[in-house]
Formats: sequence, C-alpha cells, structure tokens
Amino acid sequence: MLAAVLAIGAASAQENTKKFELGCNIGMTTFTNYSGISLFQDATDSYSNWSEAIHLGYRINNSLFGIQFQYSILNTSAIALNETVIWWNTSLMLRHYIPIGGNWETLLGLKFGFSVMANGFEYLGDDYSRTRLGIDGEFETGILYRFNSGNYVGLRAAFNVNGSHFDKDLNLPAGLVANDKRTFGGYSLMLQYGLSL
Repeated sequence: MLAAVLAIGAASAQENTKKFELGCNIGMTTFTNYSGISLFQDATDSYSNWSEAIHLGYRINNSLFGIQFQYSILNTSAIALNETVIWWNTSLMLRHYIPIGGNWETLLGLKFGFSVMANGFEYLGDDYSRTRLGIDGEFETGILYRFNSGNYVGLRAAFNVNGSHFDKDLNLPAGLVANDKRTFGGYSLMLQYGLSL
C-alpha cells in the first residue's frame, strides 16, 4: 500500500511546492473487536467517544511527510470499578493529496506509531492506575476543499490496523481478573482543518 501511495505521488506530481502544514481534527473514534481497552475481562464489542488529533508535516508537491498526535478519553464497562482510559497515539505519517477538480482534493495516507493507554480504577477504597505501551498503524482517506490560500476544510475517515500492547502482566490487586486480550482496532470519522505555514 505504501508503494502504491508513493507511485501515485510520483505520477501525479504537479508544480514543485514545498511548505509546512498544520492540521487539526475532531470527531468520533470507535475501538472495536472485543479489544484490550479495559484492564479487566470485557465482552463489550466496541467503545466510542470524542477524539482530537493534530498533525504537523512538510509538504513536497502533493505528498506530506509528518507526525500526528491523537487522543481520546473514555469509560469502560467496568462500572463498579469506575475504570477510565486515556489513549494517546504518536505516529509518523505519509499522506498524498489527489486533485479531483476545482479546489477539491481527496487524500490517502498511512500512519505507524506508538500508543499509550493509561487506565485508572477504584477498588476497595483505593485508586489505582496502569499504563500500557503499544504500537499501531492506520490507513486514512478523505475529501477536502482547499482555499486559494492553501488552507483547507474536509472530512477524514481513518481505519486502525490492529494495534497491540507490549505488556502481558498487568499485576492487578488480588480478587480482580485481568483482560487476556492485548490487541485493539477501530476507526475514526473526523472533521479536519489545515493551514499552510
């Protein structure tokens, strides 16, 4: 897929433009596949909540190379333990913009990076937290309207390639059963705004 994106970039390169781009996104992220989001055994098939992302990259012609930060905060189905999750993701990104007429463009992109899930919960009157590191990847597509200034607004859909936590032993307090799943996947649908610097 990476080779296809690079081939499209080489084939459709137009004027030789180089500039920095800053973009922000807001929308919904859904974690699916009976995932390892919770620290505890969990049969919930998906979790959804608001998510925000920001990226900074360097654009050469119609290709963008950069870094993206994304996060979401949610509660799990472990209601009795008041479990919360803060998910952070930092990824290297490659994006290609394809003009489709007028000021309209579509985009294709790939991301690969590290995830951090910080879970907090209450048990027998005490507060606990566990932080799990992992990796994940993402494929994105979208459509946008680019103003003459180079700034744009658009809609972006991203599909998470199954990520995974590194940690196997969660070392939970006695009496609690740990989740045996370490993988997570999902998708995001977000509004985006970008500007050229």
